[in-house]
Amino acid sequence: MSNKTLSILVIISLSFNFAFLGVFFYHMLRVPLPPANNPRLNIPLKLREQAMQSRKDIEPLRMDFELTRRIFAEALSERNFDEPKLIALLDRTIEKQLVMEMELGIKLIQLRKQMTPEEAANLFRKHRPFLNKFKNRIEYWKEHRKRR
Repeated sequence: MSNKTLSILVIISLSFNFAFLGVFFYHMLRVPLPPANNPRLNIPLKLREQAMQSRKDIEPLRMDFELTRRIFAEALSERNFDEPKLIALLDRTIEKQLVMEMELGIKLIQLRKQMTPEEAANLFRKHRPFLNKFKNRIEYWKEHRKRR
């Protein structure tokens, strides 16, 4: 290859290397800004602290439910099919989930009692799309079962 071709290739290579390093350092040094419309930022500190405490209170119930659910899933995968045992494990799993959900609901009601209507609208608005998506999924499966 001629010297002119090698020079062009070196310049192109250096350009790509500098571009890569520039992007790398840009991502390393930039500080992400919090979103302006984040509803959690509009909640007073006292309510945020109470929500965090509620989360800590519910964590043991969630862990207990997850353990029971895991035991049920493992029982389903066993070689020996024992239907009464599986039904008992399913009942226990549902009971654990019900206890967890009831406690979560009570904590949310307690939190809501201390909020203004605007704070509640900002905080709970973010859950609406998820609930609609979940509702649509349930309706889809109901229709799917009818077709069988």
